[in-house]
Order: sequence, then C-alpha cells, then structure tokens
Amino acid sequence: MATTITNGRANALRSRNIALVSMVAVVTSGWLLFRAQSPNGKDVLYSEKEKQMMQGRSGSGAIARAPSRERVEKS
Repeated sequence: MATTITNGRANALRSRNIALVSMVAVVTSGWLLFRAQSPNGKDVLYSEKEKQMMQGRSGSGAIARAPSRERVEKS
C-alpha cells in the first residue's frame, strides 16, 4: 500500500481541513486586530478642554472644527 500525504484519505478531506483552519485563522486574526486597536481603561482619547469644545462650551471663542477655505483671509 502506497503512503501518501493524506495517509490514504481522500484529498477532499485535506482541502476541507485547510479551509476550516483558514476560516478560524481569519476570524481569530480579525478579533486580535480589533482588540489591539481598542483603547483600554487608562487611555485618554481626548482632554476635558477638547470635550468642552466639542460640546460648544469652551467660552474662549474657539471652534472645534477646521475653518472653511472661503473664510480664510489671505495675508
């Protein structure tokens, strides 16, 4: 009896196993990538001043968005 890579099993089983392992790898790597990019409890995403600016309560006349190109004065 000849010994093959699949030890006598049909090649379809090998292909199926490779497909299943590939699907698990894609799902796992997506989950790990998502976990790596998500902030943990210690990370500060924005300061209190930026939060007040986004809510419109800075009081200093600052705007929390970039000025439009039409309103930029040329020197």
